[in-house]
Amino acid sequence: MKRRTSALSLSAAAAVLLTAPMLTGCSTDSHPGAAAVVGDEVISIAEVQDYVQEVRDGQLAQPDAEQSLAESSSLTRSIVHQQVFNALVKAAAEDAGIEVTTREVQDQRALTEEQLGGPEALDEAAIAEFIAPSKVDDTFRSALYQDKLWRHYGNDDARITAALKEAATEVGVTLNPRYGDWDEEQFAITEPDTPWLNTLAEEPGVPEALPE
Repeated sequence: MKRRTSALSLSAAAAVLLTAPMLTGCSTDSHPGAAAVVGDEVISIAEVQDYVQEVRDGQLAQPDAEQSLAESSSLTRSIVHQQVFNALVKAAAEDAGIEVTTREVQDQRALTEEQLGGPEALDEAAIAEFIAPSKVDDTFRSALYQDKLWRHYGNDDARITAALKEAATEVGVTLNPRYGDWDEEQFAITEPDTPWLNTLAEEPGVPEALPE
């Protein structure tokens, strides 16, 4: 039987995987205004700020807004980490010859909307998972890449981790220090050592560039 997986449920699995030893990076000074750089893909601070604002707007419209906001105090940094992870998943999948089509993304959206009760219910579910509604298709695409990677490597954690590490090494990963530090020995993203960087990471109105 073919395994069908909801991208929204996979978002939680992806967040867990971010703490696993699988990432590596290098320093660069050539991308001012970037939150992170993965290969040729630049994840801008402006993009992250827009993502955060959309999620916050959705949370404020919910009956449990106060609780939702409290549970997502590190939302900005989490979004950056997730964007980096999604880029690495895509790179690893492409290295393995895996593709995800627009039709597959549309089918996954239609299936999830049917399961949840329509487009508005999907948007609400996305906000509950701290996913911007405008980024739901991107989340579906990443989830489909992940699902295909799992099947490609026989659901073998070690092989999948190795593929992600190899992709990170090949494309190169740089993280703006306000969103965390690279632990090259552990191949993991860690919290910033400097307290004021933790504050900056959650202040979307403050511009920041990658270190020179």
